[in-house]
Amino acid sequence: MIRRITVTEDNPVDIQGGRFPECFVPGLGNDSLGIILVRKGHADARINFEPVELGPGTVLILYPGDVFAISGQMVPYSVDYLSVSSGLMPQVFGNLEGVSYANVCNEHLIDSPEISAIADAMFRTISICMEMNPGKGCALATVQQLRSFFTIVSTLTPGSGLQRKTFRSKGDGLYSRFILLLSSSFAKSRSAKYYADMLEISQKYLTVLSIEHSGMPAKNLIDEYVVMKLRTVLGTTEKPVAEVAEAFNFPSVSFFCEYFKRHTGQSPTEFRREFSTGA
Repeated sequence: MIRRITVTEDNPVDIQGGRFPECFVPGLGNDSLGIILVRKGHADARINFEPVELGPGTVLILYPGDVFAISGQMVPYSVDYLSVSSGLMPQVFGNLEGVSYANVCNEHLIDSPEISAIADAMFRTISICMEMNPGKGCALATVQQLRSFFTIVSTLTPGSGLQRKTFRSKGDGLYSRFILLLSSSFAKSRSAKYYADMLEISQKYLTVLSIEHSGMPAKNLIDEYVVMKLRTVLGTTEKPVAEVAEAFNFPSVSFFCEYFKRHTGQSPTEFRREFSTGA
């Protein structure tokens, strides 16, 4: 499945369960590959909780397992977004000469005029394909466009303008594992000690790693992610509040409501009402 949309301030669109850019765009726990090309607007954002700056021409690549969120204003804005389901990913990365998915998936933010131009051409080509042949032919053409795109991305050198997000040191690897654990266990525990024990490190060291990579303590990062997930569930489903509280392992509905309001300034019901009206 391939989805290509344009998001503007006059035409906000829900992307992967979040209203872009006001709400969290959840990549973590989502099985699709996403590419975003910023055409207009500036904003501060976080990729896997690491701060990044967005501006015209910025290219974002969101892989399965990634977390992306806008943390600052992005108005006025215009963004092109391409979503490719995991079923097509073997065709995109399979037998791609000189390209390793394990290496490519460390590249998230590209701030390079050359890559921006290539991404722009890719979006335009895919748009034409979708208009002329929205079926299997378009999927094949999109796969070829993506293969070319990632081949070019993988051949960039550190001096080419690519801002790299790589995991090379032991600490970076632990932080990466922490994010992956958070993606699978966020509904089980909101305790930093829980994740430190899972990683077999001290809670203090986990906090140091978290501050080093995201600028916030591990507990704050965990809470931010849980709240993002709660917003997604409340905003995109009709599950009763009690059911949501139970699914996220809160001891009671009242505790859940207090937790959500403490972190958002709204009750779950107030947030759901505002989200549904687009206020």
